[in-house]
Amino acid sequence: MKTTIITSLLVSSLFIASCATKVAASPTVERLPFSTSSIEEQPTTVESIGTPAPTSTKSYAIADIPVCPKSGVEILSSNNFGIPGTIVYQRDFQGLYTVGGNPLVYSKLPVDEAQEFISFGFSPDGQWFAFSPLESSENGDPIFESPKIILLSADGERIEHTFPVESFTDELQIAHVLQGFSGYSHWINNTTIYAALYSMNPDPNTTRHINDLPKVIDPFMGIWREDLLKALPAMSSSYAKGISPDLTRMLYMSGDGLFLRDLEKGVDIWHDDLFAGFGALMFWSPDSQTVAYANLYAFPEDKSVVLISRDGLARSIMGGALPLTGLLVNDLQWSPDGQYIALLVWEGETTGESVIIYDFVAQKYLSRCPIRRSNDTHPNLIWSPDNKYLAYVGIDYPLILMNVQSGELIQLVDKARAVGWSDKFPVEWNSR
Repeated sequence: MKTTIITSLLVSSLFIASCATKVAASPTVERLPFSTSSIEEQPTTVESIGTPAPTSTKSYAIADIPVCPKSGVEILSSNNFGIPGTIVYQRDFQGLYTVGGNPLVYSKLPVDEAQEFISFGFSPDGQWFAFSPLESSENGDPIFESPKIILLSADGERIEHTFPVESFTDELQIAHVLQGFSGYSHWINNTTIYAALYSMNPDPNTTRHINDLPKVIDPFMGIWREDLLKALPAMSSSYAKGISPDLTRMLYMSGDGLFLRDLEKGVDIWHDDLFAGFGALMFWSPDSQTVAYANLYAFPEDKSVVLISRDGLARSIMGGALPLTGLLVNDLQWSPDGQYIALLVWEGETTGESVIIYDFVAQKYLSRCPIRRSNDTHPNLIWSPDNKYLAYVGIDYPLILMNVQSGELIQLVDKARAVGWSDKFPVEWNSR
């Protein structure tokens, strides 16, 4: 329960910080038209450091996107239903359980079922699952002085490292104390994790504003990768960062907007005044060629999704100057093969929440699948290894799979939240 409260506080504070910063900054944002095809594209120069962004006069309205034929149809998994690989899930942040195979087999990982964990999920190749035990004092306050990160391999190997955090004290806001790993943490590639830390003033008489401190770790060597974050502007330290899997590019935010940095040359190659405070998603395609940026908890005119190539070509596929606008983006995830982008969006009280699938190769939206809304403040999605299913993740939600093509919803486990999906990891894990 205490972790759920902390998570809710985190997201709420990010929203408040985003709005407060937005009012102070008030940048003028130039939007790029949505391109549905590579045909008939005409270059339009934008105010940026990099190259012009290709645009098109073609566009989509939300009503133009085909609705999945079985959207909203929810069924229980049958005895002969199976899934590719293994899903790891939790019950209210406690324990680590597994389900997978055809027919389905249920098991659990060798951890205390009453222990709470933050999960980093699976490495992109599906070989390693990473998680960190949550520690707390007798009165329930989080303790984050020397966190552990544990790795379990598909072959039965276990690696554990402790990561000291006292050297980051000087980077925190005055009176702030590190609380734990943020839910925005994720694998960058098969050997590196983006481990966002969050901090808060523990004094209950304060506003208890939560701040984010992006960091990078090598969980196998047990070291912080501070070399990847060096030479960035001081104003960017508390904002989200997106590092490419090949570690040669970084999309980062500062008080002056959004920047794309060449990490090898140490220079910025693209800039736009897009701004969303602390609330932003920055995820790279598996081949490190394109980064997708999405605002979280921003003002209506800035609820946008922008695709930026590693060379600085930008293209908006959702935003204020486009017919496809007014949607609150809760999550964005690339498919394992890099062809599709799944967007979890809030369309308003009348329609509710939907999963929208964008074909990156064909440059067009394929489908829109309405889904029953979770009460979670930050629901998200996890792709199946074969690109055919999406697991919908919400704290108060059952473990639900959505068939990407039909929109049909299959319930696997009640009161459970998926934290990873791998086609390499065994359902019944045993150490060697």
